[in-house]
Amino acid sequence: IESSYHNFSVGTVNIGNNTSSFTKLSLTATSGLTNDGTINLTSNYSSSNGLAELEMTSGTLENNGTIQITQGTGGTNATHIIDGEIDNTSDGTIDIDHDLKVTLASGETFTQHGVVDLATSTTLTIEGGTTIIGTGTTFSGTGDVNFTGTAALNLDSNFTLSTAIPVTATGSLTIGSTDATVHTLSNSGTLTLTNDIISSTVSLSNSGTLNIDDNYTRIQGTFHNATLGTTNIGNSTAYL
Repeated sequence: IESSYHNFSVGTVNIGNNTSSFTKLSLTATSGLTNDGTINLTSNYSSSNGLAELEMTSGTLENNGTIQITQGTGGTNATHIIDGEIDNTSDGTIDIDHDLKVTLASGETFTQHGVVDLATSTTLTIEGGTTIIGTGTTFSGTGDVNFTGTAALNLDSNFTLSTAIPVTATGSLTIGSTDATVHTLSNSGTLTLTNDIISSTVSLSNSGTLNIDDNYTRIQGTFHNATLGTTNIGNSTAYL
């Protein structure tokens, strides 16, 4: 799509793969995309090659509706991909019933003010770029979130990590704030850090399980291990 595209509230866009295809099926938008309706990413092919991808080469995917990630009939192995900048607004929902990878280049953002719902045994992988957690953000369900590559997670308000959704940083993640204001990141679930930094603009409160594994992790702001909180420092050097 070589111009801006608007999917209205009653509209549905299906991006999917049939059972005979060995390759991914992609929709590429070069000037941004606004979704007020439904976008489905799905696959019916039982191979890692049979994935669906939505790629933004320029502009932003603004989601005011629903983005559904499903495996389809017979689809089992493919991790679907959204490549490019995303703004999931306060009216938006990303419904993840199958694994999803969000790929961000340096300077690109995944801005979150809406709902991300993760079904059991699903993974949302966020690779690179900057993820912004804003007011109204809700992570629901029982899947997990994994940050990979060189990435940033910035808060523009206080935020609590869900008890049911483990969050892991397997790349190099810097957790900070969108400005100089100190915001509190409360962990009531499981947070696993490897070679990561929690900056001085974030106050970390742990009432769940904090795992610090491998390499160097630095907590530069205040850290409160609350009642019933567990902090595990494994084969690593941690600066608290």
